[in-house]
Amino acid sequence: MKSIFAVLLLNWLVVQGAMAFTYSALGYPRGETGCVESAILLGHKLSAATGVKIDRATCEREHDQSFDLQLQYSGNQLPLVSTESGSSYAGTYASLSDCQADLGNQVAQFESRTKLRPFHSYCYLDESGIQKSIGAKIDAFGSPVEKPQVFQSYLFSPATNPRLVEEDITRAIKERGLEVSVVKVMPAPDSLGFSRIVAKYYGSEALIFSLKKDEFLFGSKQACEQQLTAIKSMLAAQGISVSSGFCTWKGFDQRAAINFLAKWDAPWYRFHVAGDRFRTLEACLANQDRILNYFKNTLKEPAFGAVCGQERKFTSSLRSDYRVEVLVPCAKFSSEECRRPIFGME
Repeated sequence: MKSIFAVLLLNWLVVQGAMAFTYSALGYPRGETGCVESAILLGHKLSAATGVKIDRATCEREHDQSFDLQLQYSGNQLPLVSTESGSSYAGTYASLSDCQADLGNQVAQFESRTKLRPFHSYCYLDESGIQKSIGAKIDAFGSPVEKPQVFQSYLFSPATNPRLVEEDITRAIKERGLEVSVVKVMPAPDSLGFSRIVAKYYGSEALIFSLKKDEFLFGSKQACEQQLTAIKSMLAAQGISVSSGFCTWKGFDQRAAINFLAKWDAPWYRFHVAGDRFRTLEACLANQDRILNYFKNTLKEPAFGAVCGQERKFTSSLRSDYRVEVLVPCAKFSSEECRRPIFGME
């Protein structure tokens, strides 16, 4: 049985632990001062601006071109408002000089939308992930009128038309009455096969997007783009809102894939895969209406469209035939029913 002293000591330790908070600055560019000195100077700045007591100022990690700094302070937790969050940042610049040239504009937008005065702003070089990320980090403390929001998602193959993706997402955010800071499709280094979609904007609540990857596969970029237009029309006729629909090129197996970015709770669809196989896209398209009518009239499925896509092959040596994929509505984007294809006519 624990003594009263032990219980009181444990409670005191819990309270003390609860009073310790951290403030981090990742990717802090190397300058004339070293990593530890940079952390100490940042601690002095935070203490002077807010009055908190700095317990520790540490150099968490040194990278080739930057430092990761962390401050531990006690007292009341500061209500941080930041353009970046989490353990990795969502940069959108090609170089530090590009970021530094635009930093003033970003700070002005931050002040205008949040109505807060920044405590600290700098251009970071986040080297903690697989890809280096360069961006502007702007921090303030208080209750913002509008919050800076960030959406970031990875593509495992590059978009065939990245500018179109950026335009689609920008338009979708603006249509909801929100102010856009930047929307960017960031290309991957030559050694990597993926890229990133980053959207930064201001609003009281975050838009919850989800990326449905590799929905349909095609043997060429042209075939993908042609079918994409038809599929977006089918979805629009069903009242299904897509923030962006775009093709990516999967270089490792020489195929294109359709991707969709939509609100997480949007009504969506599942697809039945018909048993018929066709050697060419043209032959598949010629039989598309026949198979769609079979699903609607004979199988009594509430199908609203059909797409000709290639089979998913498991090795590059296997031949990929085209098959008709029949679209059927389902309740929610996030439901299990919507996540898997249903195979029919087998």
